[in-house]
Amino acid sequence: MDAGDDLIDGRYRVVRRLGFGGMATVFLADDERLHRPVALKRMHPAIGSGVAERFDREAKLGASMDHPCFVKVYDVLADDEQVTIVMEYVEGETLEEILREGSLEPVRALATLRALADALDHAHRLGVIHRDVKPSNVLVRRDGAVKLADLGIATSADTTRITTSGTQLGSVAYMAPEQLEGKEASTATDVWGLGTVAFEVLGGRRARTATSPMGVVHQVANEPAPDLRDVRPGTPPEAAEVLKQAMALPPEERPGSAGELVDTLEHAFASDPHEDEPTREAEPEPDRGLKTRTPPLPVPSPSPGATRSTPQPHLKRRTRRVPAVAALALAAAAIAGVVVLATSLDEPAPAPESTPRAPAAKAAPTPRRESPARAVRDFYERAAADDYEGAYRLAGPGARSQLGTFDSFRGTFDTLQSVEFQEASVQERTADRATVNIATTALHTDRTDNCRGSVELNGREGRDWRIARLNIDCG
Repeated sequence: MDAGDDLIDGRYRVVRRLGFGGMATVFLADDERLHRPVALKRMHPAIGSGVAERFDREAKLGASMDHPCFVKVYDVLADDEQVTIVMEYVEGETLEEILREGSLEPVRALATLRALADALDHAHRLGVIHRDVKPSNVLVRRDGAVKLADLGIATSADTTRITTSGTQLGSVAYMAPEQLEGKEASTATDVWGLGTVAFEVLGGRRARTATSPMGVVHQVANEPAPDLRDVRPGTPPEAAEVLKQAMALPPEERPGSAGELVDTLEHAFASDPHEDEPTREAEPEPDRGLKTRTPPLPVPSPSPGATRSTPQPHLKRRTRRVPAVAALALAAAAIAGVVVLATSLDEPAPAPESTPRAPAAKAAPTPRRESPARAVRDFYERAAADDYEGAYRLAGPGARSQLGTFDSFRGTFDTLQSVEFQEASVQERTADRATVNIATTALHTDRTDNCRGSVELNGREGRDWRIARLNIDCG
């Protein structure tokens, strides 16, 4: 099919080919009825009926994912030979392409992982397991929006599992042990996938570095989960430990949800003393497509239906139980025959030599603020008093992913003259987390904003409370 062909279904005119895989080709097309670009995922002719059924199921599952971090499915077209899924066109790059430039800074990495966790938790609440979480299935739009794509091998509670007997689908480098062994997938399977993606975006290389499917299986069966500190010195121990747990062989030992995994990563990096100082770039940072636009004072609330689970800040090192190597060896033999279906198991670059882990420097203890509400007040009051560095220092990685770089934060708040609090009350509080409800009147040089919402904070004994997320609406 080329540009200029007859309209598909009387309305979709092909512009160009976007990608090609073992089962389908994706085209950019113009919807001439609604005047918008769309992506058409067309199944190759004469592929088995089971694949056509899988395509139809992918369309139905995609249409049910009413979440901004999933690629929207608009329609499904079927005839005697082909099935075509009509989807949202995401103009940008895949995360796989972005990672070719190297690892992401924690703020950008955590913003990306938070979007993926929100999407996965939404799917899990609906009983849908994605089963193919990998960088090539993560689309990053030019404005920074993150979208999870490809529900082609997903399973749901009310559908029959459709796979070819003996065939392993998905990319082996990101597959959980239960998938390699042909066992039933669960939400923990997606947590494993997200953990491998998190390791890659923070570490700059894949968690498993073998260059063949059988090599990956051997590493999973015989080697401990990789330690992020070996490839990113200075990583907070809590972050390294939770990634090990995300890649634990027994599913029950992994974090209880995708959100819990990212919560713990955010907590770890927010508590890292190396993250205390605001970062300033002497030169503009290369655009990796992950920049966040921030409105004047209000900060966007989480997407509808998104929830935050309570993290586990003090993580115990779990005993690693290696399953029977024979079972994974059989899985390796099965995988070896279907490498063509693992469409993104490209030959990775040789693993960099491990950097000796430097002992963590002991930071002088800093007294914790008496109240998280005081930290919220300080954040706004310092910004109003032009103490931008002091205000930005109170924002952890999660909040910084909303606020942007230090310079963009300063530009956002430079019109703020004063802020008056009608409310700043602690709604929930544990030893290391708190939620503060606020209502403010913010006087700017060009307007007055009346704002209301909540602020989530992280804390740790001996350190200040830091803002994790701002859920504020202003009018």
